[in-house]
Amino acid sequence: VTGVTGVNIENIFGSASGADMVQGSAGSETFEFNGNTITFGAVTLTGFEIVDGDDGSDVFDFIAGLTTILVQGNDGDDRFNYLGGSTAAAAEGGAGNDTFSFTLANYTTPVAFAVDGGNETDGDTVEVTGGTLDIDGTAGTVTDGNAVVDFTRDIENLVVISSTTVVNNNLLLPGMLDVDASGDVTWNGSITAYNVQIQGNTLFMNNNVTSTAGGITLVANTSFQNNGSALNPASRFLVYSVDPFDDTLGGLTGSAAFGLMFPDLPGFSGNGFVYSTSLNNSINGQGVFLNQQLQNALTQLLMDGFEPATVEKLAEFLNSEEGQKLLLEGGTDKDALQNILLWLSSFDVAQN
Repeated sequence: VTGVTGVNIENIFGSASGADMVQGSAGSETFEFNGNTITFGAVTLTGFEIVDGDDGSDVFDFIAGLTTILVQGNDGDDRFNYLGGSTAAAAEGGAGNDTFSFTLANYTTPVAFAVDGGNETDGDTVEVTGGTLDIDGTAGTVTDGNAVVDFTRDIENLVVISSTTVVNNNLLLPGMLDVDASGDVTWNGSITAYNVQIQGNTLFMNNNVTSTAGGITLVANTSFQNNGSALNPASRFLVYSVDPFDDTLGGLTGSAAFGLMFPDLPGFSGNGFVYSTSLNNSINGQGVFLNQQLQNALTQLLMDGFEPATVEKLAEFLNSEEGQKLLLEGGTDKDALQNILLWLSSFDVAQN
């Protein structure tokens, strides 16, 4: 293929039998596959069974139709874009940080994809875009119920862009997991990866999350609901949400920061929770109006791991006549509020 970009050559044909190969140059090229027809620049290639990108960062676009061609990226950071049609036969990334990108909405008939990163340590990525996507950690697949993408062959990183995402069975990745959903994200199986970032509308955490070297970042655009599971970061975890009184922490503890949105970083180090609303607006939103000193004390209770729902009940009580009397007697710092909370709990007021 080297040097055939001139206007005098339009078509190159492989033989009728045998495994014919077309090989790119050492530079970065783009190959387009429409069925078994290959377009390379101004040249149309037919009758070839093997395409080898050779060196360089090559791009392979699978546009439409049935493709029965073996595609090899070889060296370089290659990109394989699965944009439509029936299926694309075996694709091998070779050396380099290769990316296999699937747009599942363009596949209207059942199809299964199996790609090979080619090297289990060089940072290859499977990127899946779709509607409602199911990640099966045991099978190593992502599916929309129609197209199925297998990410078990020397793939380190998984990127999922969806409307909603559900993780079933335990998911183990040597690299990163990046989930970006416009709707809810639920994980029923445990998640273990080098580092983890999950963003969605409401996050339903029904199993543990572990990062083996990096951090854990959870971004809830509406609320964060933890059903008693653990976050185990190698560095730290950050949970971004809107209002602490809409969340369920499920036993997680850490610092708290208000008035920040992802990807803003809080001022504290270590684990914690970052809320886009201010604490003042959050408490006032519950129909409770307290001074700044009390707001600071309530923040400290949240940082100490008290459930937002419990702190909310306490704030409501402090706004009452009985609560104001106790504040006059006991003070308004965190320890005083914690004593009041313990007293209330003995009468089941905080929970009921």
